[in-house]
Amino acid sequence: MLKFSKKADYALLSLQYMATVQCGIEANPRVVNTKEIAEEHHIPVELLAKVLQTLAKHQLIESYHNGPKGGYALGREPKDITLAQVLEAIEGPLGLTDC
Repeated sequence: MLKFSKKADYALLSLQYMATVQCGIEANPRVVNTKEIAEEHHIPVELLAKVLQTLAKHQLIESYHNGPKGGYALGREPKDITLAQVLEAIEGPLGLTDC
């Protein structure tokens, strides 16, 4: 069984939310802010902010600093973001462990 850390879980939820907002049925290509994602998924804002900064640092999302209209958007097409990339950004290098 695969278990994710809270940070990895929050990263995946955030990316899913951004993909839905930007590419879903009601696609609205806009940036989303940390508070919006936190409220949608009941995530602590402070922890989510750190997770999003990490994803931006690894170029999985882009950060837009426009004051109240600032936020984040996917840095590439959702199909081009892999689970391994997200986990490595949040957890560090992946490796196999002995049972």
